[in-house]
Amino acid sequence: MIQPLIFAQSQWWWALVIVGIFVVIVGIVIFIKRHVKAFKTDERPKSEKEIAAEEVNRLLETVEEDKKEEE
Repeated sequence: MIQPLIFAQSQWWWALVIVGIFVVIVGIVIFIKRHVKAFKTDERPKSEKEIAAEEVNRLLETVEEDKKEEE
């Protein structure tokens, strides 16, 4: 019969328990993000074309605003 005190006294056992707890928490978070509808994000990464168009629009708005202020 294995004595329970052996596990309680060894340091590597507690390290494994702590790592195991974190692994379980991370697993639960990943599961929730993938399967629970309230936590899903519908955002998709923007393409290079969309990013470039937004940057051009931002720059053009600044120039147009500066011209209006001068007038």
